[in-house]
This record gives sequence, C-alpha cells and structure tokens, in this order.
Amino acid sequence: MKKAFLLLLITLLFGCIKDDDDGTNDSLPEITQDGKNTFGCTINGEVFIPKKEQGSIFDSSEVLEAKYYYEHYYTAEGYTLNISSYNDFTRKGIYIFLSQGAEQLQENMTYDFQEYSPNNINGRFTWINDPNTQNSQGEYYTQANSGELNIIKLDTVNKIISGIFWFDAIDYYGNPAEIRDGRFDLIYEEQY
Repeated sequence: MKKAFLLLLITLLFGCIKDDDDGTNDSLPEITQDGKNTFGCTINGEVFIPKKEQGSIFDSSEVLEAKYYYEHYYTAEGYTLNISSYNDFTRKGIYIFLSQGAEQLQENMTYDFQEYSPNNINGRFTWINDPNTQNSQGEYYTQANSGELNIIKLDTVNKIISGIFWFDAIDYYGNPAEIRDGRFDLIYEEQY
C-alpha cells in the first residue's frame, strides 16, 4: 500500500512540473512532405514554433490547424486554405489564408502574398499583450506582392499540404514585421 501511494505521489509531482519552453530556442523543423504536422518560421529574426502551454484539461484550443476545401455558398464559391499557428507562451500567431480561390492550388507553384480579398493568398502575424482579454495588441497584414508561398506538396487523397513561405507585413501604424524561413508539413481537414 505504501509503495502504491508513493508511486501515485511521484506521478502527481512529475505531472505538475510546468513546461515553460516557449520554442524560441528551438531549431526550425525540417522541410518535409509527409504530413508530420510541423510548422515554423522566424518573426523578426526570432524562431517561432507553435506550442501549447500546459493548462486546464478542459482547454481544447489548437495551436496548429490546417483546412483546405472547396466552398460553395449562395453568392461565393472557390477554394479556401486556412493555416493557423499559435504559441501560447509568446502569444504570437502566424496565419495563411486564401478565400474563394478560383483554381485549386497546385504543387510546385509559387503564389504571391497579397492584401486580403477573395482569390488572394494573404498572411497575418498577431501578438496578444493581455492573455486575460485575448485582445490583439499587434496585427500585421500582408500587402500586394509582399511575400511568396510555394506549395511543395498537395495530396488530396491523404490530405497533406506542405510548403515554404516568407512575407512582410505591416500594422495599422506602418510598423513592419518580417516573416522568414517559413515551412509547414500538415494534415489538413476538409470543411463542408
């Protein structure tokens, strides 16, 4: 009985050790095409890796998500790509988005980042200063011809999308953010 109690106590103690590695000292993931669910880039020279902070067992928020599908609504239709990545420790996020793309994305094609509008690929970098309110304190958006997204692999059978990217973005006040050495290798979801 004492051994079982001691084992339970040790398990509880080690289970409560907080992982405070924010990922900024990590290396960027390798560029792969296997659906390894990896994402990384640098933001103004600092490594960005999506990471989830240990928290409540009821917290189901995702830090890395990819969706790619064809949408058909009453007045709008086209291909949608939505890649979102977030780091709970640094409270920074990188997002890549395409809405109402007229044509399906193609492997070995390079697409220019543009301003947000239908049929344009755009990027966004955000950071949250106050985690209690979740208000974005910095939102940086791509402009016309402000970066490139190269789709290395698009496997619609196994739902794998892999690519490399870079972009420049500016906030409302004209302050710049440089997103470089971006890479992702993701299993995407289809949404209907």
